[in-house]
Amino acid sequence: MTNRLPLAPVETDDPALRELYDGFARCAGSTTPPTIARLLGMRPDIGAGVLAVTRRLIDQSKLPPSVVQLVAVAVSQQSGCRYCAVTHGRALQAMGVPDEVIQGTGGELDSLAVPPLHREILRFAVLAAADPNGVDDEHILRLSSHGLQEEEQMELMLLVALMRFMNTVADACALPLDPQSPESWPPPPPPPQPATPPQPRTEARFPLVTEAPAGSPLATLYQRITAVGFGADVPINWFTSMGAYPDVLEAVWRLVDSVLAQGQLSASVKQMIALTVSRHNNCRYCAVIHTSALEATGATPEVVSSCAGDPALASVPEPHRSMVLFAIKAAGDARSITDEDFARLRDLGLSDEELLEIVAMAAFTNFINAWADIAGIPLDGSA
Repeated sequence: MTNRLPLAPVETDDPALRELYDGFARCAGSTTPPTIARLLGMRPDIGAGVLAVTRRLIDQSKLPPSVVQLVAVAVSQQSGCRYCAVTHGRALQAMGVPDEVIQGTGGELDSLAVPPLHREILRFAVLAAADPNGVDDEHILRLSSHGLQEEEQMELMLLVALMRFMNTVADACALPLDPQSPESWPPPPPPPQPATPPQPRTEARFPLVTEAPAGSPLATLYQRITAVGFGADVPINWFTSMGAYPDVLEAVWRLVDSVLAQGQLSASVKQMIALTVSRHNNCRYCAVIHTSALEATGATPEVVSSCAGDPALASVPEPHRSMVLFAIKAAGDARSITDEDFARLRDLGLSDEELLEIVAMAAFTNFINAWADIAGIPLDGSA
């Protein structure tokens, strides 16, 4: 076991687990499944969605492999996730990247011995991870001026969002490191900076693709998305902002479907988590979307109002109240989660599988918030 949740066995004949293990091992540059793969192996349905987006953004990225792993390390160091920083640091070591470069991603980037484009990418990633609303059009122009193409920019932003997901899961579940892990690296994360308030936008940083040719893979994908309520005839802006790159959207949709649309937790609990975490993260777009989604589950006006503005969630009945408060804590500061936090939910009758799903929902909301804010997605109907 980890400190908090069981791990799936390393040796297995289950094809789904083998695919999960092999996929995550490849993305981590390892020959053995990383611990996070074994954790997600306890919920292969969720693990498959996480692997789909991880493969596309890490193993199949248009960005150079070393840059992808450097971004993963830099974001993990910024958030203080030692597990992810060490895991991706090892992948860089296997590529022959010097330790001073790997460890330098958490320090002063001006002196880092990497090409100017890679340095600009790392600067952007650290800023976007620390303060998604702080990303402005000037930051995007700097990436463009260094030659980063639109699809590469999208992959970079989604990679930052993915690492926020992974960091949340790893830290909330207190994933153990390999016995040979370094004791002194990475250093403690920098102190948090004041977050930038959400800025209303009428135009996204990527084109909103609202029309898909009949019979095209994009049209089929849009039908799958709207079929579960994320839009009427056309998906909401969060999805259409990725419509220019259907393979990217397909991978992201698999994550959304496995964590938010499917699973053991009720739709109302998931929407409570998505709404409350979005508000705590100052993500205006997601807060609006998930307020409407929570109302659509049949939640009472008192519950919706409590989730939208009451930190104590006084009108939310147990055990839902404790589940949502746990998710808020995990999303906001996963390293502050304790064994006692897990024990309290177990005392309320939740299983290990449900606990992992709550952690995944907290991490997932960090993911969707990061994409919405970094990509500057406007409210639906505001353009």
